[in-house]
Amino acid sequence: MKRYLIMIGFLLLAFIACHDGYYIDYSNSGNHIKRQSSKEPLPGVTDTIYYQQEIFNEVNQWIYGKWILEYISGGITGDGYEPNFDYLEFIPYGIYQFVNADTLLEFGKVVVEEQSDSILKILMSPDPGSTMFFYDSEKFVQFTSDDQLDLNAPCCDRYNYHFKRGN
Repeated sequence: MKRYLIMIGFLLLAFIACHDGYYIDYSNSGNHIKRQSSKEPLPGVTDTIYYQQEIFNEVNQWIYGKWILEYISGGITGDGYEPNFDYLEFIPYGIYQFVNADTLLEFGKVVVEEQSDSILKILMSPDPGSTMFFYDSEKFVQFTSDDQLDLNAPCCDRYNYHFKRGN
């Protein structure tokens, strides 16, 4: 029995690590949404959909914008996995979205779990109208430079995501 449970656990972990995500159809014209530019919000989304005011302190407002995924590290082997999205975008106030080409994979609200001028820990919580794509959603945010953002796992054998600022 114990062996059976361990095998199921490994299969579940493999599924999560290799999952390519689902698609959300907002336009009834296919399985994706196209936007004119990444600066446009999601259809019907206003900056106050989740919060009425800014959730980040002044130092941590650097998080807003488009972040292009460079590579993924960590996991059981430490080698990460092949990227399955192009970029992550943070929009005021506390909105995030994962995008692959013109396909919106997931969107939702950013929950600040811990914040100071030197520490930012967030949880990305999918909107009820979104499909869950990003399962490892609890991350420490580290700004390594003005154009470099790392989302680091708070614990063992989880993944770290490394981004450069996009246009």
